[in-house]
Amino acid sequence: MSTQYDTIGQKFNSIISFPISRLQQVAVRSALLPLPPSSNILELACGTGLYTQKLVVSWGADHVTAIDISPAMVSTAQDSFPPDMNDRVSFHVMDCASPGMWNLPGLEGKEGSFDIVLAVWLLNYAANGEELQRMLKNVQRALKPGGKFVGLTTNVAAIDLWKENDLDIEGEKHLGSAYEMIERVDEGWKGRFRGFAEPKIEFDFFFLREEVYAKAAEAAGLGKLEWKVVLPEKEEVDALVGDSHRLRDVTNVYRVGIIGSRI
Repeated sequence: MSTQYDTIGQKFNSIISFPISRLQQVAVRSALLPLPPSSNILELACGTGLYTQKLVVSWGADHVTAIDISPAMVSTAQDSFPPDMNDRVSFHVMDCASPGMWNLPGLEGKEGSFDIVLAVWLLNYAANGEELQRMLKNVQRALKPGGKFVGLTTNVAAIDLWKENDLDIEGEKHLGSAYEMIERVDEGWKGRFRGFAEPKIEFDFFFLREEVYAKAAEAAGLGKLEWKVVLPEKEEVDALVGDSHRLRDVTNVYRVGIIGSRI
């Protein structure tokens, strides 16, 4: 997955203005806030730093350790971060599914020290339950007892609505992007994201079944994951999408927040 993002780099920022992305930001804020005092946060799959900046600049995090597998994405995040905030964030290039990341500079000796783990669009890159379990085990290893995990990923409840090569561009164009399921895999689907704005962006991801997540979370020591659909208020949908009567379209495409705690 690193290679596809190394070629995207800064172009990924064009997605931030998509209506679907702005709706997702509402969901993450709702699931995450308020932060506990003096929050120490680990952000997995930080990308170009959208949520890193929100956490430090707007949402009151004391410190964020931000990680991504793509050097190009991390470089973009670092370059765009306010210089006067640099003492409250550290960026690192790491594989969030690797058990060895806890031996690398930036995370060595920090197991069990984070109040919150945030992973926006990380788990959807697990190709199977084994890789998903490795990601979730790193979440478990990061959290303090009672700490919280907040993630955003594919809507597992909608997995049976998809058909192979069924790309409803007209039905989703108002959201700025569409997903196409390109092939079945053992535990779900392999999909492709297609953005409509310039510069055109495409990348592949995986859409696994709910039971795969449940089994991986239990094996990783996170216990039962709580799935939430966090939808904005009608006024926000009107402002971002332009028609609240299309809210059903949003729920079909919209993704689910995952919240779990370390046992």
